[in-house]
Amino acid sequence: MNQNISGQPVILEAVGDSYTTFNQVSISTGLPTVQGWIVHEWLWRGGYDQPAARQQEVETVYKSSKLDEVKSILDKYQIKYIFVGDKEYEKYGQIDVHKFEKLNAKVIFQSGKTRIFQL
Repeated sequence: MNQNISGQPVILEAVGDSYTTFNQVSISTGLPTVQGWIVHEWLWRGGYDQPAARQQEVETVYKSSKLDEVKSILDKYQIKYIFVGDKEYEKYGQIDVHKFEKLNAKVIFQSGKTRIFQL
C-alpha cells in the first residue's frame, strides 16, 4: 500500500486484541486507523470510553445495513480505505460488501474474499 498511495489516509479494519493478528494493515503500513488494539488504546488514553465507542462504530460499519449510518461513520473519521478480509469476517461474520459500492467505494484490490475499497 505504501508504494501506491500518498499521505496518511485513514483506513478501516477489524478491531482486535493486543498482540494478535488484528490491525495488521495499520501496523505494517503505519497508516492511521479508526481503532487499533483495544487494550493498547484503552491504556494509552487513560480510559475505556473512547476506544469502546470507536470499536462499536467500526463494528457498525461492517455489520449495519443502514447506509446513512455507515456513511455517517465513514465521513466522521474521513475514512479513505476499507479492508474486508479474513480478520473482518472472523470478527464480524457475514459482511455485505455491496453496501460499500452503494456508497461509491471502488474495489481497488481483490484476491479471493479479500477486498480493499477506496472511497
